Amino acid sequence: MHYLIAIDSFKGCLSSVQAAEAIKKGLIEKDPESIVRICPMADGGEGTLFALTEEYERFSVLTKASNGKRKYGLIGIREDNAIIEMAQSVGLDSVEPDERNPELSTTFGVGMMIDSALKKGIKHIYLCVGGSGTNDAGAGMLSELGAIFYNKNGNEIHDIRAKDLTLIEKADLSRVKETLADTQITIITDVRNELLGEQGASKVFAKQKGADEDMILRLEKSLGHYADVLEKQTKKTNRHIPGTGAGGGIVYSLTFFDNVNIVSGARAVIEYQGIEQLLDETDVLITGEGSVDVQSTYGKTIDVLCELAQKKNKPVIVFSGRCENPDEIYSKYPSIKKIYSTMDIAKDKTDSKNNASLYLQQLAKSI
Repeated sequence: MHYLIAIDSFKGCLSSVQAAEAIKKGLIEKDPESIVRICPMADGGEGTLFALTEEYERFSVLTKASNGKRKYGLIGIREDNAIIEMAQSVGLDSVEPDERNPELSTTFGVGMMIDSALKKGIKHIYLCVGGSGTNDAGAGMLSELGAIFYNKNGNEIHDIRAKDLTLIEKADLSRVKETLADTQITIITDVRNELLGEQGASKVFAKQKGADEDMILRLEKSLGHYADVLEKQTKKTNRHIPGTGAGGGIVYSLTFFDNVNIVSGARAVIEYQGIEQLLDETDVLITGEGSVDVQSTYGKTIDVLCELAQKKNKPVIVFSGRCENPDEIYSKYPSIKKIYSTMDIAKDKTDSKNNASLYLQQLAKSI
């Protein structure tokens, strides 16, 4: 029997690799002749880099934290593809909680990581924008990649931070366009928020990055001014594109360049792993995540994988820590033959989390 394990992490408990290895162990114990392939899944947020790369594919590069201080972060490289996580550079945890100030944040470090990848000859960058501590709409990133921002007096603005966006009166993006001309950038995010407004970058995400209500209003004004300048120059109204509010607005800046597209986390990871092709030589697809519920059926890993399995007439087995409303999930996906939950055999929630690996192994032996 050929199994393909494409499972997401059990958050706060097991990584996607750990969950897959536990299931694989159970399958092999039951049938040593089984052929099991593991393709870790992720949603494009923190942890995607480790899910999609082996240790030898990760490289440490010089970057900067969200407050502009030097640090090192990891990027993943496989052939001419690179995986870059914002969180490895300007993640929320790159600055101590009592030092977080979104108005002083910069994505300059993300630009440094992109530049490091380009110097290695990379032609396709997968940029994961979850978990950032920034709110500068990617201006810092553009600055590092060659953009020049001018104030009302025609002077160049150096070391640009989120608070400085209101000073910008002109932006020269020509060098960035040249730098990225031969590179495809796929932005991986499940965030659909626009740049501005009640559901925008500042009003939805800035509070968790350390902003109070007054700062949120100032950040919103800064992003609005920045958008006015870029859109007047380019004659493109990109602020309403779904997803431009992700990563403190970094997605917004990237939408002004060719060869950039925004995709959902699950679909991007599945494409990167080549799951559709691997299913052709698979008898059973195994997927899942820590919590399986109705939300799992809206563009997330299980949803996309079950669609592919249905298309290729492959049976699906789902593993979870807990599963809510299983009947609804069964009815939506005829390809799902069984849903297993560690809570079904654990004493309680704590036991389920503490012994998740053991329980996944036991459940796998019952397939």
